[in-house]
Amino acid sequence: MMGLSLLDALLRSKLLLSLFTCPIASGVPVQYQDGRPRLAVHGRSVHDPVFDADSADSSVIRDVDGQWYAFATEDNGKQVQAAYAPSAAGPRAHLAGHDPLPTPAPCATGRLTWAPDVHRLDNGSYLMQYNAPADNPLALGNGGACGNEDPPTHPTPIMLQEVDAADAATPGGGGLAAVILDQDDGVDGPLVEEPSLLGTRARLYVLFFSSGRFRDAGYRTNYATATDARGPNSQV
Repeated sequence: MMGLSLLDALLRSKLLLSLFTCPIASGVPVQYQDGRPRLAVHGRSVHDPVFDADSADSSVIRDVDGQWYAFATEDNGKQVQAAYAPSAAGPRAHLAGHDPLPTPAPCATGRLTWAPDVHRLDNGSYLMQYNAPADNPLALGNGGACGNEDPPTHPTPIMLQEVDAADAATPGGGGLAAVILDQDDGVDGPLVEEPSLLGTRARLYVLFFSSGRFRDAGYRTNYATATDARGPNSQV
């Protein structure tokens, strides 16, 4: 798939590699592990739907051809849903006839394929990471309001993990992850989850995330910004 645009890859229903990951769920400020403040939440507004379809846990990527792509959790008969647009403002098209992940990894069950996230690597190939059921967790085995309330429970904030730029998968930084966002109980409810981090040409990092409970109308998508992926805060 090297040398292809992301749209070409989608239309051929091929993504080079998928990684099985498990979610680390749950905005504002507390202290970073290294003393930096966490990202500041600046946007909590309501907008019209991007397209008329159930598209939970979306992630966004701008490809080298200038097109914008969004990938979303399993639904509408697809393991992974996809949409694209020539600009962030649209118009948008839902790729209803194509599944970017027709066959999930062997360690997954083929159902409940959630929160896909796609990255373009330096060699021109694409990497998709997603969550799916397995016999054993790969990260934290117990949570709280994120759906696993078996003791011992602990907070489930959004974490930032350094990875090798060559494959966007091998952990770096000594394998240590930093907390960059935790929920504000008065605004976010019990948790924040489903992070998607996007860097802009203006060197501003935008972190999209969901908050609330996905089973009621209070579930929503928010964003936080910073001039460094790890903070400190930057107002927009």
